[in-house]
Amino acid sequence: QLRRATSPAHKAMLERAQKLDDQGKPKQALSLYEAAADQAPADSNVLSRLAFGYLNRGRNNDAATFAARAVEAEPSNSEGWIVLGAARFALGDRKGARDAYRKCAELGRGNYVAECKRMVR
Repeated sequence: QLRRATSPAHKAMLERAQKLDDQGKPKQALSLYEAAADQAPADSNVLSRLAFGYLNRGRNNDAATFAARAVEAEPSNSEGWIVLGAARFALGDRKGARDAYRKCAELGRGNYVAECKRMVR
């Protein structure tokens, strides 16, 4: 189980961020994810969402940093692993990317495990 937001205010902030993402407003969503990460720096879910936002904006170093923190906090976070792999790949670290995808396939739980398994074939 991924570590989730504990306070109602924190949970509401994450829900607003996700809604903004869904509405095609990634810049505003990213700001909320950053604020949420400041409030809960060990929340794996927040860290992986923030990393994903950075990846989508081409901020690959930031994406790799926050994705690594996400999987360190919760090794079964498949979103964290797949973002870490994609960020490392974008940074030219092919071996690091493959290692992240392999860890995702081995340890991951959630929506991205099947995609990670395809990446290591």
